[in-house]
Amino acid sequence: MLDRKLQLDIRIVKFQDLIGRKPDRPFGYYGLGVQYMLSGKPNMADRMFTQALNMKPGYMPAILGK
Repeated sequence: MLDRKLQLDIRIVKFQDLIGRKPDRPFGYYGLGVQYMLSGKPNMADRMFTQALNMKPGYMPAILGK
């Protein structure tokens, strides 16, 4: 079984890839924000949630993430 840090790192890379393929979708930024939060990086998480909200004001998952 993979350790927790490696699992988080893999998910971060996957969400970064999703953002690269679909930069106009707020879900990728929200998902990356969640992974950053789980990694203990709240400032980076907040930036991703803000990015999602800039794209789609009222995007509830990002509002809850903030």
